[in-house]
Amino acid sequence: QQGAFHERYILSGYRSPDYSLAECLRSAFRPTNETGNFWSHFLPLFFFSYRVLEVLGWPLWTYFLGVACLLLGSSLAHLLNAMSLVVREVCFFLDYGAIAAYTVGSSLAYFYYIHPRAGLLDRDPERFYIPAACAVAVVCVLCCSLTRQRWRRHRYLIRTLVFLLPLLVSSTPVFYRLLAGSPYVAGSASWAASAPSPAFFWRHCLWLLVSAVFNVAKLPERLAPGRFDVWGHSHHWFHCCTFLSILNQLHMI
Repeated sequence: QQGAFHERYILSGYRSPDYSLAECLRSAFRPTNETGNFWSHFLPLFFFSYRVLEVLGWPLWTYFLGVACLLLGSSLAHLLNAMSLVVREVCFFLDYGAIAAYTVGSSLAYFYYIHPRAGLLDRDPERFYIPAACAVAVVCVLCCSLTRQRWRRHRYLIRTLVFLLPLLVSSTPVFYRLLAGSPYVAGSASWAASAPSPAFFWRHCLWLLVSAVFNVAKLPERLAPGRFDVWGHSHHWFHCCTFLSILNQLHMI
C-alpha cells in the first residue's frame, strides 16, 4: 500500500496513508509533496469565481462550471488522498471525471460562441459534435482509471495522450475557424473583438503542451531527485501550466 503513494524521483515529503480528514485539511498548511499541488489549483478557483460575475450567457456558465469542477476536483484529490488507499483511488477517479466535465464545458462554449452564430458551417453540427465530446470524455475517464491498475509503468504518458483526444474533438470548431477565416466583415466591431482569438488559442495549446511535457518527463525532479520534493516538482508545474492554459482559453472565448 505504501508504494502506491510514492512517486518516482520524489524521495520525501509524503504523508502517512492513514490520515484523518482533519489531518488532511491541516496538511494544506504544512510542507508536503502535495502542498503545491493543492494550492496551485485551489487559488485559481477564486480567480475564476470572480470572473463568473461577468458571465451573461448560459453556455459560459457551463464552461465555468467545468473549470470549477476541474480545479476543485484536482485540489481535493491532492488534499484528501492520504486517508487510505481506497480513498486515494476514489479521489483520482473523481479527478479524471472533473477533467472530463471541463472538456465538455469547453465544447459547449465553443459550440455556442465559435460556430453557429458566426455561420461557419452549413450543416447543423449539433447532431454529432456535443454527443461526440461527451462520449470521448467518458472514454478518457475509463482509460485513465484503468491506468491506476494496469500499464502503471507508462501511466503518465497514457493519461496525457488520452486527454489529447477530447482536446482535439472539442477544438474542431476553433480549427475550422482558423482555416476558414473570420466570418465577420473586416473592420467591423465583431471582427475587431474576435481578432485576438487565434493568438489566445495558440497560447492555450502551447501551455497545454508544456504541461504535458512536465507531466510525462518528470522534470525537474528527474534531474535532481529529492531536491524538488515539496515545491517545484513536475506536477506542481503541470498545475501552473494548466491554469495558464485555461486563462488563455477564457480570453479566447
